[in-house]
Amino acid sequence: YDTRPTVNRMAQDRAQNIHADEVYKEAIARLRVGKPRREDFAATHVAPQTSGDVADEARARVVVLAPEFAHKRGNGISAAQRVAQEILENRGSAPRLYRNMLVFIAADLENAEAWEKALREYLAWKSIKDEAEPLNLDAQQRKQVETNLKRTEETLLSRLQETYSWLIVPAQPDPTGAIEYEAHRISGQDSFYDRATRKLRQSEMLIPRWSPYNLRKELDFLWRDQDHLGLKQLWEYLARYCYLPRLYNEEVLVQAIRDGIARDDAPFGYATMVSLDGTYKGLVYKQPAPSRLYFDDNAVLVRPEAAEAQLEAERRKPGNSQPLPPS
Repeated sequence: YDTRPTVNRMAQDRAQNIHADEVYKEAIARLRVGKPRREDFAATHVAPQTSGDVADEARARVVVLAPEFAHKRGNGISAAQRVAQEILENRGSAPRLYRNMLVFIAADLENAEAWEKALREYLAWKSIKDEAEPLNLDAQQRKQVETNLKRTEETLLSRLQETYSWLIVPAQPDPTGAIEYEAHRISGQDSFYDRATRKLRQSEMLIPRWSPYNLRKELDFLWRDQDHLGLKQLWEYLARYCYLPRLYNEEVLVQAIRDGIARDDAPFGYATMVSLDGTYKGLVYKQPAPSRLYFDDNAVLVRPEAAEAQLEAERRKPGNSQPLPPS
């Protein structure tokens, strides 16, 4: 009888004895392999060690939380929600500014154990393959190792997608209330990035293209008793406050403005600046957008009533025969 253990028994023993640090290292490596498409998220942060590892910029970012920060439905505030809150509120020792630019993907607590088992089995078979020579494996055993390594690799990838099945989205239903960390299940066979993107876009929790009329709804709240609102200030509001829509980046806002000012029923106007006498310079309303929209501290969006009043006043000036835009 052969006194050597079978490769199956060897793999079982090794899987149980692999150090937790090695399993964790492989888990993080697997999370870093896949990347979302650039048009889905401007940047990705995988398993950040601290809130300081997540940049504070006005571009939509996804944070993939480390496996130990998992989520479970109906379990109060989960570890995933707690760490998401820590990252959203701070960047290192400083308060985070652009809080409306972050969403999170987290592991499911109940599936995490199966994923860890798959990781251990894969690492066990990989170690046997790497040591085939010193273990003096024959041709049949080597083939068996290759077959099992391929099988555990497939299982590992499947378990990964099953495990990372929660999308954590900061939301603020009441502008004066606390930020909530809504958990959405994102099940499916495709990449968790693709599933997260699909959910975000279908639910308009991340907007890649914005209707100018939806922009107008937000302006009705933001410009209050003023006739205009600074364009750069508007973008700061959108990037910072979780009670406002979450746009992919500032170009989404710029395109909504271009679409809006060119319409016959334009919901707002655009001007390059407000002069000292209160008139709008470079006013565009119900006209094609200029080749360049200035995105600076001077550019403003203008209420339709104010834009029409200025254009009417300009038309009535002596010697001015230019027609008004259509009303």
